[in-house]
This record gives sequence, C-alpha cells and structure tokens, in this order.
Amino acid sequence: MAARGRHRPIRTCVACGRRAPREELRRMVVVGGKVVFDHRRRLPGRGAWLCPGRDCLERLARDKGRDRVFRRRLGEEAWREVFTALEGPEQAESEAEKG
Repeated sequence: MAARGRHRPIRTCVACGRRAPREELRRMVVVGGKVVFDHRRRLPGRGAWLCPGRDCLERLARDKGRDRVFRRRLGEEAWREVFTALEGPEQAESEAEKG
C-alpha cells in the first residue's frame, strides 16, 4: 500500500491557465472596490490566482475580459494599482542583478 502524502490544493493562474500548488501563485481579491493581494490567503470573497512572473502580469494587463475574474465590472484604477504593486518588486530584482 502506498504512503499518502499531505494534500496540496491546486489553483489555476487567471492569465496563463497554468495549474500549480497555491504556494506558487499569488491570490488577489476585491476589497472595497479595489483589487488587492491577499498575501495570507485569508481575505473573504472570490479570489483569483496569478503567477508571480512578469509574463502573466503583462497578459492580464492586456486582457479585456479581466473583470470576469471577479464577476464584476471594476474600473481601470482598481487594476492599475495591482499592476504597479506587482511591477515594483520585480523591477528591484532586475536592477539588483545588473548592479
């Protein structure tokens, strides 16, 4: 009889469709009309998962149907804050590699 391992929840990236354990993806949720990252994965509401890489961020930014992720119409300002938040740490990493 095979030993059973601990169950690891699998989630799907809303931008690329890649399936991965939730520890490898970032969770977003709508709070007060704004899209925020749920780093602790505890905020209530419909969550959406996104790969941490720049490719998925850019794909989500271009996607005209991204509001379907949360099943509601959100303004551009709500999304703009998300894109700014994601771009910040990645730009810092790439600058650190150069210097």
